[in-house]
Amino acid sequence: MTIQCLTLQPESLELSAPRNEHRYSFFHMANIKSALKRIRQTKTRTARNRAALSRLKTLRKKITAAVDNADKATAVIAYNEFSSAVDKATKTGKVPANRAANYKSKAAKAIAKIA
Repeated sequence: MTIQCLTLQPESLELSAPRNEHRYSFFHMANIKSALKRIRQTKTRTARNRAALSRLKTLRKKITAAVDNADKATAVIAYNEFSSAVDKATKTGKVPANRAANYKSKAAKAIAKIA
């Protein structure tokens, strides 16, 4: 007769949460209504900001792909969309103005190199 022993590894007991999610809601200790509301607001705003910055990355990748394929028409269309998104992100404070200018400048230079 064999006795099997169940052992638990410490890493299997860890609570997993999405990146930085624990800061806002997972382990909150707030008991005051206004603090709980702040936690909810921060979680919403963080998701909104992350989505906006993710969209910028996607649009930059579209421009890069079009430049790599030497497709100027597609690159210009992607640049117009990217430029608009960067301006909106700058207006709402998600991206600093100088960084936005750098993004747009680098994209424009890359498109200008296409023959």
